[in-house]
Amino acid sequence: VDDVVYLGKMEDEMERLEEAMLAHHQNVGSGIIMEYRRRAMRITSYYNQIGVMADILADNENKELDHEQVQAYGNLANYADHLAARGESLENYGLELYQLHQTTIDLAQNSIMQTLTIVTVILAPLTLITSWFGMNIILPGTQEPLMWIALLATCAVIIAILVVHFHRRRWL
Repeated sequence: VDDVVYLGKMEDEMERLEEAMLAHHQNVGSGIIMEYRRRAMRITSYYNQIGVMADILADNENKELDHEQVQAYGNLANYADHLAARGESLENYGLELYQLHQTTIDLAQNSIMQTLTIVTVILAPLTLITSWFGMNIILPGTQEPLMWIALLATCAVIIAILVVHFHRRRWL
């Protein structure tokens, strides 16, 4: 009975961890998640070994055990198999938590990459324009004072158009 309670508490802890991850209340490291998974793997292995031992004893090949003892070992094998199956489900739950953690990290990285892409797209045309006019050669119209005003206006229009575009797509 204590083993069932222990596994239930472990499952409750994992559920609280999942809720915290989904609500973004807690930054959960992969080490914590993997520790739960390792504990579940040890539990599964332990109960599998007990189940195999109890099955071997319940077979009573040497006919040394009476019917009640064989039945008790058979019940023990069934109980150990049940607990091993519960441990396996906790292992799978731990794997799902790890995948959820990885998905959260991937989403954050995607958001960062999206921001960097937007900044790059906004700055690329401006870089092109400034590189043309930053060369050490005389370009037509560079001696005109209105050319610089037109250049600044063009840059401002490009920035405005891109910002409006990204804002409409809800990227900003």
